[in-house]
Amino acid sequence: MKKFVVYDSTGRILRHGFCQDHLVRAQAVNEGEFAMEGEGNDLEHYVSLSVPGMPAILRKEVADTEYMPDWRRR
Repeated sequence: MKKFVVYDSTGRILRHGFCQDHLVRAQAVNEGEFAMEGEGNDLEHYVSLSVPGMPAILRKEVADTEYMPDWRRR
């Protein structure tokens, strides 16, 4: 099993989870979606697309806390 994130062309993480090793790319099911192996979530991370062909999952400087449960806020 591998961890994956699905993101859009702006680097916004749409969903994340686990899947079988050979199915990571298949997680991008809608037009304009991309999938990669890695660990991240939509509240605290984004995918940097600054280097063409080398997306990277990075931590946001400020998490999107509007929808974050109280116990996850720092």
